[in-house]
Amino acid sequence: MKKYKYILAILLSCCFCIASSAQSSYKGVTIDRGPAPSKVSVVIVSNSNPYPCKFDFQYKIGSKESSWHGYGYDFNNYETTEIGAHETIELDLGEKIYALKITYVDIEKPTFWDYFDAAATGWVEGKANSQPQQNQ
Repeated sequence: MKKYKYILAILLSCCFCIASSAQSSYKGVTIDRGPAPSKVSVVIVSNSNPYPCKFDFQYKIGSKESSWHGYGYDFNNYETTEIGAHETIELDLGEKIYALKITYVDIEKPTFWDYFDAAATGWVEGKANSQPQQNQ
């Protein structure tokens, strides 16, 4: 057999494995279906970032041809699902999951002003603690 046939067979098997998996990953947040056959209705969400994240995802249940359902985003309160830094959570959807995709990830990194505010607060508290207390 020629070398290109081996390479083609490897590429096709990799594509099949990727297509048959319900895993999706974006910005360090990974969602995956639980291990078969017992936990195919469970979504495992893991955050590999050093900061907490807000995320939303969509899923298909029932069959591959069904419509996408959203998870996490509440249109009335404008809130998303949160996960802590380096944390893994499990979400039970109740039915067999056929497809998953991440639709939104927001990494909550501190801004310059957060660092500046913390430094200023620490400086003020340190200054107040360093002054001798007067008896009245």
